[in-house]
Amino acid sequence: MSRPARPARPVVGLALALGAAVAASAIPARAAPPAAGAAKPASSSLGWSRLPGAESCIGSSELARAVEKLLGRSVFVSAAQADVAVEGHVEPVGGAAPAGWRAVITMADRSGKPLGSREIPSTDRSCRALDEPVALAVALMIDPDALSGPPPPPPPPDPVEPTVVPIYVPVPGPAPPPPADAEPPWHIAGRAGLSVGLGVLPTVAPGLEAALVVEPPWFIALEGTAAAYLPRPVERDGASADFVMAHAGIALCPVTRRFGGLELSVCAELQLGSLWADGTHGDGSDYAQHQLVANAASRVRLGYRVWGPFSVGLGFAGAVALVRPPFEAHDAAGRPVELFRLSPLMAVPDLALGAHFP
Repeated sequence: MSRPARPARPVVGLALALGAAVAASAIPARAAPPAAGAAKPASSSLGWSRLPGAESCIGSSELARAVEKLLGRSVFVSAAQADVAVEGHVEPVGGAAPAGWRAVITMADRSGKPLGSREIPSTDRSCRALDEPVALAVALMIDPDALSGPPPPPPPPDPVEPTVVPIYVPVPGPAPPPPADAEPPWHIAGRAGLSVGLGVLPTVAPGLEAALVVEPPWFIALEGTAAAYLPRPVERDGASADFVMAHAGIALCPVTRRFGGLELSVCAELQLGSLWADGTHGDGSDYAQHQLVANAASRVRLGYRVWGPFSVGLGFAGAVALVRPPFEAHDAAGRPVELFRLSPLMAVPDLALGAHFP
């Protein structure tokens, strides 16, 4: 079935350049000729691997089918039976955010003597742009003359013995459509760590924070956060209370840059939460107060992948309090005493561990 039309891509020029390179190469890259009198061309084996980061590229079974379709015959046997061995791999170029792809293909005879090699680069965003050039390169290395003329005619059918039983041959259905080009993957990351709040409670407040980052291929990164700070005490004019804060937030991250294992992000966030006070008035009676917290914040974060998907990162957030209600108790004489009022400006550095997929 003919392949659906699609926009011209760099893979077309790459395939033409590859064909010219194969024809003009001074290093032989073809299977050894069959022995005198042999009726078959030399047999071949195929070894193909996708290095880490290239899991979306063409697999070995799909590549073998594409090569045999180009050559118009069955080509591959096991390595123990093959006259020549074709080995290759594909890998991303450019670290965690690939800037392209590279396929390397080599050929050796039964004794291990090298017969030739090819390297096929691609700057296409999708690794599947290498499918056709890689299949064409393998086919030409196995049999450079196979694509220069029409495919050999099929062998004559075996004679059928007369029989009185009718034979019904099922008609195969239409071939499945070719796979569409893979879309760029979503990037999802999570982190958790320790933070220090300056101005969020009456004194410097240690806290815990967690976040989930979702970066679709068609929009900027979105980040959901949650934070809580350990109780901080305050006492004035005989009245005292412990203050606790917790809040959640949603952030837009218009700046996300990756440099190898490093990642830099800049986010703007809206935080909503609660500030609690629990203690006693100056006359010994119970005191409790609860207020809404609303902050506008911005955050800069720098992370580094230390192993596989895992990273360690430092962050710094600055916040402006949109709501600053006073927390008032009264002393032993019943006069109001302001125990705490949220600072208009707050700063929160943090240290966190994260995981990224992919």
